[in-house]
Amino acid sequence: MHEAPDVCYLSAPYRGLGHLLACWPDIRKEIPEATLRCAYGWQVFDAMALQAPDLRGLRKVLENLLQQDGVTWMDRLPQRQVRDVLDTSKVWAYPCDYSEMLCSTAVRAQARQCYPVVVPRAALSETVMGGTRVDTPLATADDRKAFAAAVVEALRGDTWAERAAVREHALRYHDASEATWRTVLKDDGLL
Repeated sequence: MHEAPDVCYLSAPYRGLGHLLACWPDIRKEIPEATLRCAYGWQVFDAMALQAPDLRGLRKVLENLLQQDGVTWMDRLPQRQVRDVLDTSKVWAYPCDYSEMLCSTAVRAQARQCYPVVVPRAALSETVMGGTRVDTPLATADDRKAFAAAVVEALRGDTWAERAAVREHALRYHDASEATWRTVLKDDGLL
């Protein structure tokens, strides 16, 4: 569990997937056997594109980037399968450029010992208790290279002890602080 160089992205495509896919060649250059599984679906994206036509072009760009070696698009998954992806991925990568209000995937990833590599925007600055925080605006190629380097380091590193500590901290913090997190953790069978 968690030892293959597997990365997952489990959020809406418009919330940072383009950044991760732009980083992917740099990650694969360092770790050619790395894989990336992306899941969420296009439903919310497509609904938003009706109001924001520029998103239609972004979808085409993302679909092209999803064709890279080692990348799998899994569309919308039931929560049981999302848990399976987290259970078998070493790194949850989220180069977030969206103001998350609540990120249930953050607590799920940590509770399932999937090492987070994130840009700590909005709620992620509170919900991600450990892992690697890449504090960058993702505005330049150098920013994306910094994020790619953090993913590579996490994939190469022995993060097991830290992942276990992050899991325990996340379970204690989220169980004690918010009913929402208790619900997420109960649904996942972790409480």
